[in-house]
Order: sequence, then structure tokens, then C-alpha cells
Amino acid sequence: MKKIGIEMEKDIQLLKAMAKTGLMIENMLPLLEISVSRLRQHIESGNIEKKGVYILYGAATNIYVLSSKCKKRMASDFLINIYKSDTTQLEHDYVLLKIYLYLSTQEKESWLTESKLQIDYLNSSKTTDGMFIAKGKKIGVEVITDSYSKEDIKNKKDFIRYHCDGYIMLHTHKDIKYML
Repeated sequence: MKKIGIEMEKDIQLLKAMAKTGLMIENMLPLLEISVSRLRQHIESGNIEKKGVYILYGAATNIYVLSSKCKKRMASDFLINIYKSDTTQLEHDYVLLKIYLYLSTQEKESWLTESKLQIDYLNSSKTTDGMFIAKGKKIGVEVITDSYSKEDIKNKKDFIRYHCDGYIMLHTHKDIKYML
């Protein structure tokens, strides 16, 4: 396993994005100013693993995740409660990644994962997928899929209503208008 050499701030931002949203795909790398060759260096160094080629919105896409070693590092060095993702919800995690990548640096740094929210808000039956601070306001982030029941959506809305000042709620395949 080769060392990555000098780790740049954009490398840290790549690893944080993956820790907070569960995955990375190549077409999102330019938003972090990371090249595919730099991604490959992270793979060679053992930070990132290529999960495989999956169909994402009708296109074959390489999916990358953090290695176990890097997840431990992100948890211990950066105090990130790692987002729990899996390949059965690729569209969900992809939409979450896109939302995260379009936030400002300050908003990204304030991002709390669903895992962290479940610890912080023990009394909530459900939390959102993430939360960040924008202009001093807590913004809940929720990505809905066809597998969500009406009860799931109600519980997510209740969390937003009681714990957030605003929200971003998107569906992976449909235009939605969710009002609290």
C-alpha cells in the first residue's frame, strides 16, 4: 500500500464528504477540485475502496466508499459520526451527496449525519439524513424514496418541525411539494 504523500485540504474535504454522505462518484469530483488520478492515489493508499460499478439513474457508475481504516480515522481525528450507507439506496445517497457538495465550506463543516442526530435527539422516533447550519439556522436535510411509508415521512416532518428552522426535502425520482 502506497502512502498518499502530502495530504491537501481538498483531500480532507473529499474524505469528509464521503464520511458524511456515504459515497463518492467520479462526476462529483470536480466540485471538490479532485482529479480521478488523485482518487486513484487514495485507493492505492487504502483510504478509499472502489465498491464496484452500479447503475445509477440509468447509467453505469463507479461507486467509491471509505475504507474501514479511513472511517476510523474520520471518526477519531475529525469527530464525524459516519453516515451509514449501503448499495441498496444508491440514488438516495447520491442525492444526499449532491446536496452536501453544493453547500458552502462553513455549512459543510457544520453538517451532522443522521447517526449523530440519532445520538443528539434520543427522543425522536426518526431524524433527518443530515442537518447543517446556514445563517445561524438549523436546516434539516431529508431525501425521500419510494420505499418511505406515509408514517416515515410524517416522522421525518415532525423531526423537522420540532428541531429545525428550515429544511431541504427531495425525492430521488419525483418532484415533490412537502409542506410541514
